[in-house]
Order: sequence, then C-alpha cells, then structure tokens
Amino acid sequence: MISKASFFIILTVLVVGGITFFFFSPSYQKSLQAKWHYTFDQYEEAYVLAKEAYELDRYNKMAFAVMQQSKISSEILRYIEEANNYKKLIEELTSGELDKSKKVKIKMICEVMIEKYEKLAPTRLTDKELIVESKKARDWFAKIYEKAY
Repeated sequence: MISKASFFIILTVLVVGGITFFFFSPSYQKSLQAKWHYTFDQYEEAYVLAKEAYELDRYNKMAFAVMQQSKISSEILRYIEEANNYKKLIEELTSGELDKSKKVKIKMICEVMIEKYEKLAPTRLTDKELIVESKKARDWFAKIYEKAY
C-alpha cells in the first residue's frame, strides 16, 4: 500500500505538472487570451485567438468552446448592426412621400431581416443582452411588416 505521504507527494506532482502544462502550453495560453477577449465582448479577436489555439491542439476544449461562442456572438452582433443600418434606411425612406417602390423595398428589407433572425442560433452561453437586442430588432421589423402589409 501507498502511505499517505507518498499519495500526497504524487498528487502534488500531478497537480503542479497539470498547472504548469496549462499555463506554459502555447495552445492554452492562446485560449486563455481568447477567453479574456470574449469576456470583454471582443468577439472577432477572441475567435481568431481561439482558432489559432485549436489549430495548435485539437484536444483543447476551451479553445473550441470559445471559438464556437465567438462565432455565434459575432453573427448576432453583425445582425444587430445590420438591423440598425436598415432601421435608419427605412426611416429615410418613410420621411418623404411613400410610393410603391419604397414600400416594396421596405417589405423586402423586413422579410430579409426576419429571415436572418430565424437563422441565428444562440446558445445558453451567448450573452443575454445580445439575444434580447437581436429579438427587439426582429420584433421591430415584424411590426413594420405587419403594419405595412
């Protein structure tokens, strides 16, 4: 049998070795940096770093998770930015006289944005603010679409 002292020495060596590998492995260093960027809503930078980390070590689950979440969050953020641009465009189109061509353009914009929202795939880990904001944008387009058509 192994004595208690031997057990704790072996356990300590394993823990120190694991921590050393975790902090000195280039893959895990990059994935920690990616996680840091993701935490501060810098999704593009987080995606790039996580992808590099994952390419260095295909078994790095943290890099894979951050890469996937960054990709999803970036898509949602792009949807919100695009929605804001289209809102401004629709406001410009409705500021003057509203003819048939403008109505068709507004209808198409609303249809595209509603359809794009349906293709977004947030997860439980996606920032709740992004999900709420994207839903508000989708609801705005749905409301415009229902009012006009």
